[in-house]
Formats: sequence, C-alpha cells, structure tokens
Amino acid sequence: MRLIDGDYRGIEQAVSRENVSIPARLAYATTLRRLAAGLITTCEHESAYFRISKFYGSDDAVAAIWERVIATYGDFHDGKLRGRHAWSRETKRYVSQCILLLRTSRQHEACEWPADDKIAPGKQIPFVTRCVLMAGWIALVLAPVVFLCAGLVWPALVGIAAWGVFGLTLAISHEIQDRRMAAFEVQPPFNVVSAWPFATRGDLAAARRHPTYLCGDRPVSIA
Repeated sequence: MRLIDGDYRGIEQAVSRENVSIPARLAYATTLRRLAAGLITTCEHESAYFRISKFYGSDDAVAAIWERVIATYGDFHDGKLRGRHAWSRETKRYVSQCILLLRTSRQHEACEWPADDKIAPGKQIPFVTRCVLMAGWIALVLAPVVFLCAGLVWPALVGIAAWGVFGLTLAISHEIQDRRMAAFEVQPPFNVVSAWPFATRGDLAAARRHPTYLCGDRPVSIA
C-alpha cells in the first residue's frame, strides 16, 4: 500500500522560512484525509508521517499537528478509525481545519497553541510550608513507634489514626494538584471551540474562502 499519494517534490516552496516544507504539508494533508476517512490504520498514518519527513523534509506545522492527532487515539489501537474508534464530529472539524492549513501557504507560527485556551495551574505550595508538612509527616510516623516501645498503647493508636488522616489529606491534595497540572498540559484542542491550528479566526475565515481542494492541486496563498 502506498503511504504517500502523489509526488510533491517538484512543488515550489511558497514560504521561505526555516522548517517549512510545502511538499511535506501537501503529502501529510492527503494522509490525514485518508486517516479521517478510515482508509488507513493508525500505524500506517504514523509510518506515513516519518516517510514524509524523510522524503520532503521537516515542517513545523506538520509536526505540531501530528503530535496532537496521535493523541486522539489510544496507544493500543492500531486499526482504522471506524465504528467506536471513529473520530467525533468535533474532532473531524478540527482535523478539517488542520488539512485546510496544510493546503494553504500560511506561516508555521499559525500552529502555535492559542494562549486563551490554556488553563493556569493552581498555586504551588511554598517551600517552607512543604518543609513543615514533611517534618509533621516524619513526626507522625515516628510517634507511634516511640509510644509502642514505651508500652503506651492508646497514644500509639491515636498517633496511627492521625497518621492515616494526614496521609489521606495528603493524597487528596496531590490528586487535586495533579488534575490542575494535567489541565495545564498541552492537550489536543479537539474538545474546545477555537480556530486551531490557525492563529486567529480571521485566518481561518480567509482560508475557508479559498478551499484549495476545490481550486486545484496547487496551494493557494491567502497572505
């Protein structure tokens, strides 16, 4: 099976910037369409990406889009995106926007993550507070041992109970912090409404006025 449809090596570079390859964009746009249509497997999609990078050179837009596309399907699914594995309507809408960007000669900066879609993490616990909490944790651990060695059973049981409460509180705080940090991490923007991978909604609207798949094979410059 051919993983790269067409030969784009003769296409003139429409953007004279580093890490921009119009042939790579055109080839990956075709691959992305085939993946969305369920014509190729996820493994074939990933193999095609590496072959495109090898044959046509690296491109920042292609790399940025690929990193987010592979996060939309599980690591253990190596089949076609059909049935219960098919992309949702929202995901397909963003994939179509990715294809639209790849088929136009926009600058590679357009694939930067929209700043207004980021979620700021919660405040970090100060270092001094962390040291005090750690000292309290050590004291709770050692106190029951000391009481048991001294033959004081009830104080030891109270210390063990306090140890359990403190540990549960610490686990809950860690879970809350992990969720906040996970929300801040770069995630596929397929569950939000934005112009991604275009930098602005104006760029997306301009690209939609020139749908390159309806205007011929050559990319249409909308700059």
